[in-house]
Amino acid sequence: MVDEWVNRYQAGESLNQIARNELSPVTVLIHLRRRGLPLRDRVEAQIKAVTKHRKTSFAGKEAERAYIIGLRIGDLHAVRHGRAVRVRVSTTHPAMIELFSDIFSEHGPIYKYPKKSPLTEFEWSLECDLNSSFEFLLDPNAEIRRIVENEALFLAFLAGFFDADGSIYYHKKATHGGFEFALTNMDAPLLRMIAERLGRMGFHPRLRLTQQEKDRGVEKGSQAIWRLSLWRHEEVSDIIRRLPTRHSEKTAKRDLALQFDYRQAVFERALLIREWEQLKSTIKEGCSACIRDAETAYEGATKPRTAQKV
Repeated sequence: MVDEWVNRYQAGESLNQIARNELSPVTVLIHLRRRGLPLRDRVEAQIKAVTKHRKTSFAGKEAERAYIIGLRIGDLHAVRHGRAVRVRVSTTHPAMIELFSDIFSEHGPIYKYPKKSPLTEFEWSLECDLNSSFEFLLDPNAEIRRIVENEALFLAFLAGFFDADGSIYYHKKATHGGFEFALTNMDAPLLRMIAERLGRMGFHPRLRLTQQEKDRGVEKGSQAIWRLSLWRHEEVSDIIRRLPTRHSEKTAKRDLALQFDYRQAVFERALLIREWEQLKSTIKEGCSACIRDAETAYEGATKPRTAQKV
């Protein structure tokens, strides 16, 4: 077969013509090189470009795919960029920068650059070009119903969605207090679907339209947003224990929240609440430092959008 490739290449055929959509043109290139065949200059340039930015395919299990789809719907943007799928996120959270890198760094180079933000003045934008095996990110809603019907996949999806658009809150109630598991998003049909699935699993979610802060920095954004909540102590503990969350800030909150017991001694709860407030403060300080770093990089760069490789 390789002998045939050599003859056809010497006769003037291109790598794409030889590959015939049956294999990668790069595979043909590698075999021609092994034969010591002199390659045309243009081909050499293509080899260097492909090698420099080589992208590995998605080979994860269905649960990993479901998790990434949940994260995509919540916080990621994905568009076709030439032959690649470009995925991007903007954030002020070091944990999201870490999560984005953990998920995509083995599949392509990640670049980040500082930019201005109407909410926080400055933030970081990260992007990565992926190969066609990630085309499922271009239309993530196409798989939602299939995912929701499988409980394990649904929990993986919900973990990704929670890592993007969810949080855990502590509310003081009389002498005790309780936690709220919350998801906020503008997509009401999606939240209704999630609420219905949680209901079939024995949970009692509440879905309501809430008002956002008026001074949050968005001039034309909607003032209303949908919020799905779980309030019952046993249900909040159950869902956060079952979700395979990967966002380090939220795993820290989860681990601390699971230490609370509704009937534990008052002094023990006071210690845990103190730890909870310290954790919130640490997260806030980390975000503030992230914003300052983005501002410094933005103002110090000759070209503010010049990306740096992560």
